[in-house]
Amino acid sequence: MKTYDTFPFNMLEMQGSIDRKSFHFVADNCKVWHQGSCIADLDSTFVIDAEVNTFDSEIEVNIDNSEIEEYIDDYLSFSEISQLNDRILWSNNMLGSGDGFEYRDMSLFYSNGILSRIYFNRNNPLIMLEFNSNEQGNIADVENPLRKIAEEIINAKGKKPIDLSNVYFVSKSHQRYENGTPVRGLQAGCKRAVKIENNIDGEDGYSVTIYNLDGNHPLWGNNVQMSPKPMKIIQQSDDKIVLRGFGYDKRALAMGAGNDASFANYGLSIYLKYGDILKCTLHMHDRNINIEYYNDKHI
Repeated sequence: MKTYDTFPFNMLEMQGSIDRKSFHFVADNCKVWHQGSCIADLDSTFVIDAEVNTFDSEIEVNIDNSEIEEYIDDYLSFSEISQLNDRILWSNNMLGSGDGFEYRDMSLFYSNGILSRIYFNRNNPLIMLEFNSNEQGNIADVENPLRKIAEEIINAKGKKPIDLSNVYFVSKSHQRYENGTPVRGLQAGCKRAVKIENNIDGEDGYSVTIYNLDGNHPLWGNNVQMSPKPMKIIQQSDDKIVLRGFGYDKRALAMGAGNDASFANYGLSIYLKYGDILKCTLHMHDRNINIEYYNDKHI
């Protein structure tokens, strides 16, 4: 019988901080429990990919849920961490009533330092999902035979194409950085939209526009936060696309703006996960200012 590692008791980091670690886990069995009874017992391959967000230290969990979608969402997030004897526990609002939190917690069980079992407790309906690996269960080990399977699934998802000719990314919070330092605090509840479309001037590349969805600007009477800027892709990978402005604002150039009229002063980075946009960062290179626009999962 497999035994699990133990940890010093540390509820909600009251006895000191706990290292928050990202992980990849491949399970070959999932059991769904309700009121002490197993209502589903599935032998298959389940990939759980979790990443600690450097922005707010929450853990964001993605689950390959093609066979269990009726029981659990494919995206979860947890903000609190504890050590509870035989597990690392991630939770939301542990000391509260739990109202409003559909997913209460995630328990990680290790055997000889290797992640081997994961529990998810859900409020509505009141069920627990138990993911087990009969192998090592930690695909970080290059020799693990399940690693190749997991990478194939993850890479297949990561190659979901994104069409930049028609992107409308809505953000409800953003953070401004000046010279790499955050200023003004997180602007939560401020609705902005980043629109990317084929170049509206008919040239190569794209046009990038930012809108203020909270209302019109008092001076120019519309909700355009940043007027359209022509940009081209200068870097691209499965998890990031970088655009940079090109050409000049002819009107500003005619008024003697010089290099200030260069659209190269602007850029945009798009951060992706499985083809979905996590955040967009507007770069104002000439002023060393960045503004990060987050999706709803960061709120």
